Amino acid sequence: MITDDGIKVTVEKDKVLQASAYMKKSIFQEYKISGGEEKDREFRVELSVLLDSLNCMDESSSLRLTYRGHGEEIELILENDGQISECSIRTIEGIKALDFNFRSAILLNQASMKSKYLKDSFAELDIPGAQNVELVMSPNSPFMTLKAEGDSVCCKITFPNDELAEVFEHFQCQHYTSYRYNSALIQMCAKSLSRMPKSDTTMIQVNAEGMLKLQHIVRGKDGTTNFISFLIVPEDEIEVEPDHDGDDDDQTEYSMRLST
Repeated sequence: MITDDGIKVTVEKDKVLQASAYMKKSIFQEYKISGGEEKDREFRVELSVLLDSLNCMDESSSLRLTYRGHGEEIELILENDGQISECSIRTIEGIKALDFNFRSAILLNQASMKSKYLKDSFAELDIPGAQNVELVMSPNSPFMTLKAEGDSVCCKITFPNDELAEVFEHFQCQHYTSYRYNSALIQMCAKSLSRMPKSDTTMIQVNAEGMLKLQHIVRGKDGTTNFISFLIVPEDEIEVEPDHDGDDDDQTEYSMRLST
């Protein structure tokens, strides 16, 4: 969607994940809108086709995007080391983005943490055979726990009281919550963290339906703030905190506190 203030790009997967990136117009060298209502500036394209068109870009490349209105193709002009490529991509009619409506349920818990710690945590949780990642948020220490169980190993990362000030910029939790999310979807979110500066921040929110919102706040060199957001539908809710009595003899569990 092209708005008066910037561009929002949204991608969905199997009705359980929605990713969106919002880029303010100030990050563009040139940003022009010639009339028309905002609803006429919303279009949909095949993601694979768009990515193939942008595949040759790097940090030194420039891109010009033109959209002439409802039903028209989008036109891309790419310049890379003096070489210019042009392509047109047909837009798809009649398909609207699914409204995950995160705000329809009460917000239970939220935290704002330094992105580098979340990136390190997701890397540790990427273990062979892991089907899901459990996220626990609690008013009491440990305030946040991430856990994944694989074929022969279980990884649990905790954030106790003495790490709150270093890891979290803000932590607000009034309810104990524990939900599991598909591990593959979590790792999709992790990919965006690999390109983010260490100084950036990620907002974590969980609503009353267990839907997880991860919002990466990306600050540009010119001081502008842009956003990359992920909404993930939970696989299930864990009513009571699991009590491990050592019954799983075939599985090795290791716990870690994230180094600060």
